[in-house]
Amino acid sequence: MRILRNNRGVALILTILVVSLIIAFTLQFNRTMRAHLMSSGANKDDVKALYAAKSGVSCALALLKADDTPEVTTLFELKSAVSEEGRSMEDICAELGAGTTAGETDTDSGSDEVEPEATAESDLSPGSLGMFSPMENCEFEIIDECAKIQLNSLPAMEKGLGEEAKGQVDVEGLLTRYLDQFGLGESTEVGEGGVSEIVHAVLNWIDTDENNRGVGWDYSEDKSKNGPLYSLDELHLIEGLDEESLTELTEAASEFADELGELAEMGANELFDQVTEHLTVFVANDGKININTAPEAVILSLHEEMDEQQFDLMRQYRCGDALNSNELASTDWYHTRADVLESIKLPEDLITTRSDLFRIVSTGRSGDLTKRVVAIAKRETEGQNIQGGSDFRIIYWTVE
Repeated sequence: MRILRNNRGVALILTILVVSLIIAFTLQFNRTMRAHLMSSGANKDDVKALYAAKSGVSCALALLKADDTPEVTTLFELKSAVSEEGRSMEDICAELGAGTTAGETDTDSGSDEVEPEATAESDLSPGSLGMFSPMENCEFEIIDECAKIQLNSLPAMEKGLGEEAKGQVDVEGLLTRYLDQFGLGESTEVGEGGVSEIVHAVLNWIDTDENNRGVGWDYSEDKSKNGPLYSLDELHLIEGLDEESLTELTEAASEFADELGELAEMGANELFDQVTEHLTVFVANDGKININTAPEAVILSLHEEMDEQQFDLMRQYRCGDALNSNELASTDWYHTRADVLESIKLPEDLITTRSDLFRIVSTGRSGDLTKRVVAIAKRETEGQNIQGGSDFRIIYWTVE
């Protein structure tokens, strides 16, 4: 065996090893830095999208505060306020000092566009007062929560008997007529008797007493909350509106497609979303429904004789024939001006033409990221802000 007598070539081997290590470390360092750079870029877009969405909420509050006729709320007044000559949304925000305005938000495009973009009516939510785009990377929608049925107010409004009468509203009739519109009615073979049972279950859940009304469900182990709903998702806990019951209903409905129409093509989640679309857990105006902004499904629930033809008369007047909000100030305009049948008398304890509760859905965008802020704003009924308008308090806020 030949033994090497010198160390020639060792330096070359060491050099190659060191260079290899340096290359490996350099590649890893490059990957780490690129990952951090991409992460910081995404975080930057995330923050910018969030602040754009928050700016939309500020603009929406400014628009609501600018309303100089808070005693009447209509579907057209906010859009009219923005469309007035020389009075853009930017002007309203600046005048009321409602926080960040369109000009203060950092945008990728640098656009100062403040005119509201046209939005198809079908794209708007029920009770929507309009979709507005104060800037290119932000848009928001203002929805009248008083156009919906305020579930938590129903027990206090319910028509009682004798000295214990709490109100003068046929709450069970209201909810029954509402749920009938979604294929849950007693007139169909699917869900026969289901509406009255669901109505009783809902009212048992939200009222404060421990008495069970109605028959149908097994109340031997009553699991009612006997308290207000905190969210509409809580309705999933009520028998008849739980996912299992709705799944059984939609599956059975496929056998009666001719009678039930769209219900036969729905899934349980889609049906639940449609049922809860016109409901809210928030309360204002003593639970009264604004007939100036309420959608068809809610208006049809107010009286047993109300039908699509009568609603069309109301819709035509409140969205076209009425010259200004003053003509919609009285709760009997549907008789005196819209020529709805005299026999249809909407319950006075349940209707109003004023709204003090609004849902603001604001969407901000930056790059490929989108942030959505949902806020519920309640009008302070006492006092005015320094500009003479109403003050609002945020009672709910979530970021999606």
